[in-house]
Amino acid sequence: MPSALDRLNWTLHRHAIITTIQVPEFLRMTMMKNTLLVSAAVSLLALGACNKASKAPEGQVVATVDGTEVTIHELNAELAMIGNRASGAPAKLVESVALNRVIERKMLANEAAKLKLDKSPQFLLAKQRTDEGLLVQVLQGDIQSKVPAATREGAQKFVAENPQVFGDR
Repeated sequence: MPSALDRLNWTLHRHAIITTIQVPEFLRMTMMKNTLLVSAAVSLLALGACNKASKAPEGQVVATVDGTEVTIHELNAELAMIGNRASGAPAKLVESVALNRVIERKMLANEAAKLKLDKSPQFLLAKQRTDEGLLVQVLQGDIQSKVPAATREGAQKFVAENPQVFGDR
């Protein structure tokens, strides 16, 4: 069985290959598509075999990585991040690539945690900053959702009441 470092190196290598492939290349390179699909299937089988002793997955779990479940919500979020870059590519292939990215990220995060990198001052500061940034985004979205949409009449009234702002138009 390969060591954690071997798995990490292989994961980094695969991640570099997957993230550097352009979507148009997916359409031209059938061999690459087949290779990715086979590697995804092998990864899922290997992950399943490694976790026979763990409890059965609950709900909408699409994979398990070292005892951590990957949910359909995580996969959908990854697919949203890929977005239009995958237009024209087969949906199953895009899903496979997205799932591989989630699995690889979890494997790398698990390895970093084993090395106690999640306890370092740099990580803790970066995490705090990221958490605060996400909270600000959620707050902005909440405020924005409560602002009523502008109407044509309201806009015309605002322009009429503020000629100094719109006088040069």
